[in-house]
Amino acid sequence: MATQDKIVQIAELSQDGNYTVTGDWVTFPSPGAELTLETAEEDNTIFGTGSFESSLGTIASHTLSMSAYLRETAGYNAQLKKGGSPTSSAGEPMSLDSGQTYVVTDSTKNFWDAATPAVVYDDSTEVDAADIESIDYLFGRVTFDAGYTVNGTVTVDIDYVATTAFGNANSVDITQTAGTNDTTTFESAQADSGFSQMEPALLTVDAELSGFYNTSSTFFAELKSQDNLLVEIDWTGTGEFLSRGLFRVISLNQSGDVGDVEETSVSLSISSLEGSVPYSFQFDDTAGSEVSPSFKTVSNAWLNREYIGFRYAPTGDATGEVYYEGKACITDTSISNSVDGIAELSVELQGTKELVQSTF
Repeated sequence: MATQDKIVQIAELSQDGNYTVTGDWVTFPSPGAELTLETAEEDNTIFGTGSFESSLGTIASHTLSMSAYLRETAGYNAQLKKGGSPTSSAGEPMSLDSGQTYVVTDSTKNFWDAATPAVVYDDSTEVDAADIESIDYLFGRVTFDAGYTVNGTVTVDIDYVATTAFGNANSVDITQTAGTNDTTTFESAQADSGFSQMEPALLTVDAELSGFYNTSSTFFAELKSQDNLLVEIDWTGTGEFLSRGLFRVISLNQSGDVGDVEETSVSLSISSLEGSVPYSFQFDDTAGSEVSPSFKTVSNAWLNREYIGFRYAPTGDATGEVYYEGKACITDTSISNSVDGIAELSVELQGTKELVQSTF
């Protein structure tokens, strides 16, 4: 069967331990995918077994690797920006986004400085911290506690930052990974047909910019000072897929041979402030957007350290075709782009619990 018939699907799962599918199965727009199933191997060779070694497979595990492109946008459209000096603004109106979440109405003021705590008001009365579930400083959002009832107009006092182009780069890579913990027990292995049980651990984010030396670059001063940088990457140039984070410059390299252009590479690493999320995304996955809803599912599952469901169908999804279905945590969802390429999302899934084979 031709490999062009292969499909990979993902779905959101409940996080209550039952891991039931809570939405539709969505096709991940991948040009290639690889499912690996293996067991740990233990040597059980003993005297009297002849001239051959013997082994036994024990705990089983599975992984899935796949990638996807922003295939309708040339890479040169991407925009790299950094935040400038904060500007204070009082009484900024907020609008209902969904559920209990409100977003600042003026989108030019949605990148907030987490070093200055936001103060939220409901009908001109300051909202108690206990009634606020979270504040997203990176995208100007406030989520109220599930039990809180909004009484009137929601406003906020903030320090926001405007962004300007920076970096003079011709390529950018964001490495987004998660560690895992093996939580397999005798009981879980027996219940899951000998498969391991894994859970997501700490997240790491690193950025690498490569480009040409520019005398106006501030990277040298930022490396020495270790000041925090508010960084935004607009992968499409249209705001459909944004990454924002708080970074520090970790390394700076310059090189060039005689007659060549001086080149620069800069490494940045995430910087966490107490009480705020240092890195996040924003997606426009509405109809007409080239950003697949599956990008949002994968990225949010990584960010929130949640499990997702996956189906790997090597010969397509026609009736009677075989597929493999499992649950997994996201261990890598890195993004790379260059001025002469297209943005590519690389995803690694670490399976947990039993992998099953079924048919459509």
